Amino acid sequence: MKTSFLMNLFHLIKYFFLLLTVFTLLIWSLLNTYSVFLQQIPRQAMDYWNCTGKIDDKINWEHQEYLIEQAYRLFPGDATINYDMARLYEWRAINSEAWSDTATQSRAKSISHYEAVTRLRPTSANGWVYLLKSKSLNQQFDKDAGQLFRNILFYGKNQTEVQAQIIWLGLGMWNSINNTTKDEIRMLISQLLEKRKKENYILVTAFRFNWIAELKDLTSHPQFKKRLMHLENNPGILRQALSPQIKNVECVI
Repeated sequence: MKTSFLMNLFHLIKYFFLLLTVFTLLIWSLLNTYSVFLQQIPRQAMDYWNCTGKIDDKINWEHQEYLIEQAYRLFPGDATINYDMARLYEWRAINSEAWSDTATQSRAKSISHYEAVTRLRPTSANGWVYLLKSKSLNQQFDKDAGQLFRNILFYGKNQTEVQAQIIWLGLGMWNSINNTTKDEIRMLISQLLEKRKKENYILVTAFRFNWIAELKDLTSHPQFKKRLMHLENNPGILRQALSPQIKNVECVI
């Protein structure tokens, strides 16, 4: 009798925990679905801003902030949500008056969320890229800048979408990085040039940071050398490519 009672009690407890687990998973699934829904609207807004180059007055920034913060409250440890929040605050900083309190505070919040992204997902090269960019724009040239760039190289040098960021940041920080890092950047650029990849981007970026002379030693490709010589003799072409009115460099050079 006692054994039967204990067995029934055991099964009752087992079923209770089973139901509790199912209920918990169901609640988590519903919250996750709701969180994804909340994120979609700010993402669409930011995609639209990417096309226009600025925050459109038709789209209320505060409303986008409210939506993404609701998602953040549900899952503060989600790297993707932190990434979206960082981007949103970066947009506000970009569209605020330079060095105003709004711009400085917004970028500080952006940096905080990018730091969270790199903690939660350290292999995310984009997280390291935008953390370094935001710190640079906020003039936070701290001792960690070199390490941030090394993280970008380590995780992103083989990722096509990150290589352009590496070149831009690397040439822009050229006087602040060590010789080993410089050699890695040279190697990356050399490999891309030999494969005839990102030529236009490399040329414009090198011109922007007075790095054209370095390119001569990084490839033996005769067509590129001929092109480089032509652009050196006609710098106006590259100046046009750097014009803020030109969005697609490929169409210029």
